Parts: sequence; structure tokens; C-alpha cells
Amino acid sequence: MRLYAGLVNIGIGVSLLVGAIGNVSAAPIEFCDGEYTTIDLNNCTSKNLDYEDSKLNSTYKTLRGMLDRTEKNNLKQAQLAWIDFRDKSCNFTSRELVGGSMHAIEYTSCLTNYTYQRRIELQKEIYNIQR
Repeated sequence: MRLYAGLVNIGIGVSLLVGAIGNVSAAPIEFCDGEYTTIDLNNCTSKNLDYEDSKLNSTYKTLRGMLDRTEKNNLKQAQLAWIDFRDKSCNFTSRELVGGSMHAIEYTSCLTNYTYQRRIELQKEIYNIQR
């Protein structure tokens, strides 16, 4: 239930941003429909993360191509700091589940949500540059 509540909270925050940047879904893509075993959930949450990571990398490259050298360096430093924050935040969020079968699912879902949020932030930057 805690995982679902977190997804709902993130979805609400992201949906407020969506109107500002155009046609973007209000939540990360979800490959877990109908998946009930721990193995199935691990597989689908991994697919979710892979998908969002790929989309983030593409968005990051697009944005980098629009920036001058100083801005590219600033973006790189921000991205490295963001990755560190994301990983530490998800470690903290999933700490109570360490050693349990749900830990990997919670941790990966957390990474996916942060990755999705970051992609939306970078898409907003692209939108602002293009205006």
C-alpha cells in the first residue's frame, strides 16, 4: 500500500506540471498490470526503470544539444548530483524492506519515479528553450 500511495502522490505532483509542458503522461509507464508474484513484479519494475532510464537519456541528450559549453557542464554536474540524490533517497525510502522480498521492488519503483520526474524536468527545460 505504501508503494501505491507514493505513486499516487508523485502522479498528482507530475500532473500539475504536465499542463505547462504539453502532451506528457501524468505517471511513469507501467508494465506491471496483472503481475502478482515477486519474480513477476521484479521483472516488470525493472522494465519500468529501463524504459524511463532510456527516455531520460534521450531527453538529456536532446537538451545537451541545445546548450553552450558552460551550460552543458552545468547540466552534467546537476545530473551527477541528481543521480547521487536519487540513489540515496531510494536507499532511505526502501530501508525498512532490506532483506525482504519486496526491497528490490520498492527500490526499483522509487528509482523509476525519480527518473520519470527528472525526465519531466528536463523536458520542461527543452520546452522553455524552444519557446
